[in-house]
Amino acid sequence: MINLFGENLISTYSDKETYNQVLQDIGIRLIPILANQKEDTLVSSIEVLNKYDADVLFIMNTTKELTKTFFKNPLLTTLKAAHNNQVYAVQENRWWTYGFFGINKLLDDLFKYLVQP
Repeated sequence: MINLFGENLISTYSDKETYNQVLQDIGIRLIPILANQKEDTLVSSIEVLNKYDADVLFIMNTTKELTKTFFKNPLLTTLKAAHNNQVYAVQENRWWTYGFFGINKLLDDLFKYLVQP
């Protein structure tokens, strides 16, 4: 999971973030760079995207325009998730969530992306 923080910036959040806890609870392992992240929030240049090479990649932000720009970035094509067609844009208001109802929405999305064909 990465958050688009701007056209050339990404941010990641520690394993204590609700969505990262849910991912781990259902058996999805975070890639080492995320699992070992000490900072609650880490903002980086888009140029380090290759460090987030995972089987599945979730992209979160608040604007569709930023998402479109990201999906056109040639750096994305170097990632395993892109080769496997497993890069998903998710809604920030569904994934940055708390409480029972919010987590259910997140689980619904995970089922849609990872289980249903």
